Amino acid sequence: MGRHARCARAGGRAGFSALVRSLAAVAATSASACAGLDWDLNPFYVGNARVTERGAESRATSAGPFWDDTRTPDRRETAFHPLWRRVATSTETRGQVLDPLFAARWTADESSYRFLALSWAKTHSSGSTSPDTDVMFFPIFWFGRGPREEENYFAFFPLFGTIKTFMGFSEMSFFLFPLYYRAMKNITEPETFYSLTPFIGWVDGGPRDGSWHLLPIAGHWQYEGKYDKWSVLWPFVHWQRNDLDTSDPTRNVTLWPLFGIETGKRKRYLTFLWPFFRFKSQRYVETDAQGLPYEEVYFRNDYLWPFFQREHTREFDRLRLFPFYAHYESPEISSQA
Repeated sequence: MGRHARCARAGGRAGFSALVRSLAAVAATSASACAGLDWDLNPFYVGNARVTERGAESRATSAGPFWDDTRTPDRRETAFHPLWRRVATSTETRGQVLDPLFAARWTADESSYRFLALSWAKTHSSGSTSPDTDVMFFPIFWFGRGPREEENYFAFFPLFGTIKTFMGFSEMSFFLFPLYYRAMKNITEPETFYSLTPFIGWVDGGPRDGSWHLLPIAGHWQYEGKYDKWSVLWPFVHWQRNDLDTSDPTRNVTLWPLFGIETGKRKRYLTFLWPFFRFKSQRYVETDAQGLPYEEVYFRNDYLWPFFQREHTREFDRLRLFPFYAHYESPEISSQA
């Protein structure tokens, strides 16, 4: 009797296991098919399924607006609003948790994670080389490792460190920022900016090579083919050459705030006791309705700014006698106050 009882119990366990496996298979099949059911049990379940030229497509929403499952031949999107969302295609998978709090992305050779704008991490791998990893916890911690030694970096802001590819710079190093930092750009050629405190700095290489400043004593800022600026007793005394990359370069001499004058062939800008008196004008060659050229002067004049202003540009005319009267005229609007 004992042997038969044990066999019966064993047979019962085998039968129960088979039943569990069968139910699991049915549940998995049913769950897989749920998004493809054309059922309308609003608000508990609403399904829409159809077959297009691209293949089977379906969308199902459950529990009101919270659960959403959409499938196409090349895309699957699942979401439980507003907690999380997952989108998968043949090339990438994206995930969100409490968007925009946390986001992640995966592809065959790259994965990345982001927490607001405060922290992110990215790992890129290609072929047999070591993965390229970057981690940031803004603004304190920066870390990176790559297949080459020159791609490795570490920074603990503001004490010391080096950061790669940051704010338009290919590399930035610092010690007790802003007491000392070195920032390098490499667009067409290497260009390095050095700073010792905010008052001492110079540039090595690139179009700004030779620029320097020892503030407030003196400074020289230049950009090859664009401008050449000098200053002593900064910011009071300036002389400059501007717009060197145009057909109308200008020269500027300023003793701030007493007066300033900038002149060119078609431009003039005068200031007295800045910003109270400013007079700016520029001549352009325009074309009338018959296609004939004529010269137009655009200007802005400020007298005891901000009380009186008169301005004429391509887009509008303005007259202001604050606080008594104002007039604005353009092709779209005419206004008086």
